[in-house]
Amino acid sequence: MRKLMLAILLNLLVLAPSASAVVFFDDFSSGASKWNNERGSWQAVSGVYDAASPDNVPPTYSSAKTAEALTNFVLDVDVNAVRDSGLWLRSSYGPSGVNGVLLVTGGYGGSFNGLYWHILNNDSYSSGMNAAAYSGSLLGSNAHIQVVVSGNEYKAYVNGAANPLTTLTTDSFASGYVGLYDFSGQTFDNVRIEYGASAVPEPATMALFGVGLAGLALRRRRV
Repeated sequence: MRKLMLAILLNLLVLAPSASAVVFFDDFSSGASKWNNERGSWQAVSGVYDAASPDNVPPTYSSAKTAEALTNFVLDVDVNAVRDSGLWLRSSYGPSGVNGVLLVTGGYGGSFNGLYWHILNNDSYSSGMNAAAYSGSLLGSNAHIQVVVSGNEYKAYVNGAANPLTTLTTDSFASGYVGLYDFSGQTFDNVRIEYGASAVPEPATMALFGVGLAGLALRRRRV
């Protein structure tokens, strides 16, 4: 009986859904219907996405249509011909403009071979923060960027690197939406958002696991 109980518990752990889940993906093969296109006249052409009217004052903004605001998540995106554009994180858009964290790719007028951050409140930019140059060829090339947002920490990785190129710590925004920013000819593709990217058993499964262990303990005491 003990072996049977252990086998059942192991199966529950293996079959339990991961706490992480892909909540958004778009490769722009079917247009741009998954985006809100708030500012910048965004368009999907030949399987990539960009603003027909790129600008930084006020900044362009198109948010992904996720079911809810995101707290902790992982964003993956392919960027083509890196220039002065970027990614909105925990952002929102309203009558007074954009609020959120902005990761800039190839900024400073498209002359920086790296990444850095801004915090925006109602379209008002903070100074550029934690600028980090990329050791390879980033500016003008195609790149894969991954951003991991957890708690007050934002980490940006380039081309599958094991370590982040740049990190930002801020408590300015507890949650918000992922969006895209365009101030150049840079385009975006294969946008993927994974929410709660920590592969741990679901709480309900852990509760079952605890109950099972308690049952085994009782049986052990009765022997």
